[in-house]
Amino acid sequence: MAGDLSNVTVAEFTHRLTTLCLQSRGSALPRRRRDRHIVLRSVVLTLDPDTRYRETEVNIRLEEWLAGVGSGFVIDHVSLRRELVDMGYLVRDAAGTGYRVAAGERAAIHFDSGVARIDPVALVAAAQEEREQRRKKHLPSSRQRPG
Repeated sequence: MAGDLSNVTVAEFTHRLTTLCLQSRGSALPRRRRDRHIVLRSVVLTLDPDTRYRETEVNIRLEEWLAGVGSGFVIDHVSLRRELVDMGYLVRDAAGTGYRVAAGERAAIHFDSGVARIDPVALVAAAQEEREQRRKKHLPSSRQRPG
């Protein structure tokens, strides 16, 4: 698909990630390839690219992502870790006990360089707060109810 080969801009990344995370209550990872890459990229943005993680350490980080940014997705940390490896975002060492963030781009999708500076945790938290503020603004206050 031609759309898969184009760059994911910072604007697209932030918009799609917040949309996917806020609307994906109780669903699996996105089926659309481009959206799936955006979600997986958000996971590795929470990892240090210069760190070699033991399996237990990467599991803890993935559980943290699932509890926060990815709380709407129905996937366990083991399946998420497997997906990250299969899609080329994490590299597992030969012994199968260590992981590191893969260097470079995935062949099918490219992210603008500014995407690497995004904090997905802060981004999704701010979007959730904004959504909550809009919701509160549109709720009738108790003083406005007929009594």
